Amino acid sequence: MKTLTTAFFTTLAVLFSVTIVSSCSKALNIQGAWQASPSRLDIPGAADATATVTVDFGTADGSGTGDVNLSAVINIQQAVSADAPAVEMPWMQNIAATASVTGRYMSSEHDDDDIILSLNPSTLTVNVDPSGISYNEDMLSGMDSAAVDSLTAATADRWRVLITNAIRAEFDRYTTIEDVKIHHGEIMSAEICDRDVTLRNTASL
Repeated sequence: MKTLTTAFFTTLAVLFSVTIVSSCSKALNIQGAWQASPSRLDIPGAADATATVTVDFGTADGSGTGDVNLSAVINIQQAVSADAPAVEMPWMQNIAATASVTGRYMSSEHDDDDIILSLNPSTLTVNVDPSGISYNEDMLSGMDSAAVDSLTAATADRWRVLITNAIRAEFDRYTTIEDVKIHHGEIMSAEICDRDVTLRNTASL
């Protein structure tokens, strides 16, 4: 009887160890910053607009949740019809902007390979750097520095409003990241909004 009891508890211990190893093997080592490929933004009036999103996962706590920060580098090109009669050709605006939002992440209760993000909309910030706005040189010829500064400030304010709506929608796509797999610690493959995406660990860039 004693032999049977010992064998029984030994079997339980082995099964428990296998369960722990299996559970640990499913744990995703996602801590760190992961950069996606540039994606197009739908911004009214923009000839071309892209956002390069980086997802930065903080260290998870004992409950498996942690802080997350989403940031984006945004580039926009816009052809603008000239208002001045002396300017016959349209001129170009090139706009550089950044955006970020913070929140919390956790693994899905239904699938260890899915990550759920809860973003705090009040933390969304969009910055359009006036120094990142450029124009055709022909457009600025004959304008004094005060006029150029005024034009640049107005351009930055206008695009900040347009970018905010577009990047909010882009960030919201990341609230559910499915089928996450880490390859060699450098590449993350996943599915976001039914689209396969690949993100690279920024430490390897």
